[in-house]
Amino acid sequence: MSDQAPVLRLVDRPSAGRRRTVAVTWQPVRRTARETSVEVDLTIDPSVAEKVRWYLEDYGEFTAEPAPTIAAETEEILAELGRALFTAMFGAGAGRDLWTQARLDGLDATRVEVDADPGDVPGLPWELLRDPATDRPLVVTAGQFVRTHRQAVDSAPLPEPDREHLRVLLVICRPDGRDDVAFRSVASRPVRGGADRLDTLDLAVLRPATFTRLRDVLRQARDHGKPYHVVHFDGHGTYLDVTAGDPDDGPSGTGGGGAPMSPLRYGLDVAGKARRGRHGYLLFESPNPGPTQRGSNQQLVDGPTLAGLLVETGVPVLVLNACRSAYTEAPDTPDTTDTAGTAGTAGTAGTDGATADVHDRIRAYGSLAAEVADAGVPGVVAMRYNVYVVTAAQFVADLYTGLLAGRSLGRAATLARQKLYADPTREIGAEPVALQDWVVPTVYEAAPLTLHSTDAGPASLRITVGGSSTAVAGGVPRAPDVGFFGRDETLLALDRAFDTDRIVLLHALAGAGKSSTAAEFARWYVTTGGLDGTDGAPGVVLWTSFEHYLPLPRVLDVVGTAFTPLLERSDIHWAAITDPAVRRDLVLQVLGVVPVLWVWDNVEPVELVKMSV
Repeated sequence: MSDQAPVLRLVDRPSAGRRRTVAVTWQPVRRTARETSVEVDLTIDPSVAEKVRWYLEDYGEFTAEPAPTIAAETEEILAELGRALFTAMFGAGAGRDLWTQARLDGLDATRVEVDADPGDVPGLPWELLRDPATDRPLVVTAGQFVRTHRQAVDSAPLPEPDREHLRVLLVICRPDGRDDVAFRSVASRPVRGGADRLDTLDLAVLRPATFTRLRDVLRQARDHGKPYHVVHFDGHGTYLDVTAGDPDDGPSGTGGGGAPMSPLRYGLDVAGKARRGRHGYLLFESPNPGPTQRGSNQQLVDGPTLAGLLVETGVPVLVLNACRSAYTEAPDTPDTTDTAGTAGTAGTAGTDGATADVHDRIRAYGSLAAEVADAGVPGVVAMRYNVYVVTAAQFVADLYTGLLAGRSLGRAATLARQKLYADPTREIGAEPVALQDWVVPTVYEAAPLTLHSTDAGPASLRITVGGSSTAVAGGVPRAPDVGFFGRDETLLALDRAFDTDRIVLLHALAGAGKSSTAAEFARWYVTTGGLDGTDGAPGVVLWTSFEHYLPLPRVLDVVGTAFTPLLERSDIHWAAITDPAVRRDLVLQVLGVVPVLWVWDNVEPVELVKMSV
């Protein structure tokens, strides 16, 4: 797609009553623009909104009637909403003339920009816009389909494309530990795309997953002249009034899905200023987790606070996704209760309470994404619904593939959405299900934003490990040919344990898979920057098995042999050193300088040898 593309711009603003005024501009390349204005009267009933939510979030787990029938009805509702919106916009008069011109010039080369009021949530469903003549959504027909906010409070300069790396910081927040969403539900897809091959995606995981740590890491990257291009938040969102008291207090209550407490009185942990009114928040893990009850390990961060940090540290893109929780039991049919009547029910401060109202979760990501864009972050990609892992993982992997191929954020997101549309089959439950979830991603892009420049064409996703070439010493069991699956709760526990401890014991019954899990963790940890030094230098993974008797000199030799090139640069020849004490001192010096993950496998015989002696 050319850098210069014709633009179809829709500026959506509330008008009298339920009506909306939409200013339409068609800006062809090297020709004068044409404009018109359209009045639109389209609202979505709460029961319809619940059907759509159920279809996108819950239906995939059910294949027995009446679920498929309800799903088919919902798919037709989505299509009809799109056709109705299109007819209101382009069905007659000047709007029809502009659409005809856009179609003649070629929609596949057109950039569609929707400028809607960030405070108007949920607003019109622009991603559903569908031409009745072709019965195809515009969001997958156009070359790019993005939301913009041209009245943003602030704006940040667009970065120059980086020819070396696309730097991504992945923030995986799991406040409820093993009871939360699978740890690597989204991250595993791009990592499996080729973590053992060096290429241009520099992927790091934030450890620990706190807002305080995020601030430190982003500022450090900026100060080193290598700010991250993307911060990718994989976790939960909520929509509430954090300053409200108990819901029984009256009008000052939370008003829907909020925590029944005030941070001013009960200590609800909010980063930045606690704003009055209902807003979207991301749930980071707490820097000072309390007792183990649900909700104690979380800190709420709103859009302006997060956006301020991203603008300050030169991060141009924020990606948000939430995958459905492993512990939530999905309903097999939509909730038929009066959603408007139950909107005032307040939840608890826990993850399952702060996100209890499903429609508030939708508003959380929608409103927070809009606030971040409004504060000047040039690009934001958000999942508006609590999607299934397969959808989020596929979209994210395809998004990064497009960015690495040198495409703009809007173009890369559109291509990733087109793949969801072209192949709706999702492997979720016992049987595959067709799901029209291409509507879920929402993309904000202030202007065409290209993060990475390359002369190569589109390629499969390949990733560098830990910021540059990272050494993985021999002996680490190779990954299974079909990939490693499961044990996410154990991998999460190991990852979090190394945030605070230098020695971690993994124990289980014989044959439970300790060795394979430790090997997978080693590959994951080094791939995602867990061993990177403060200067960005990569670390090393060592693997030593004690299945058979191994004296101390041979244990030390594992380290000496792995670091022979490093020692020789200091004119130290490991093979020529025979004094065990000198060897031991050298090993301790190396371990004090280079980040190392040293896995001792099958350590049980060590205790048996001690007992026999």
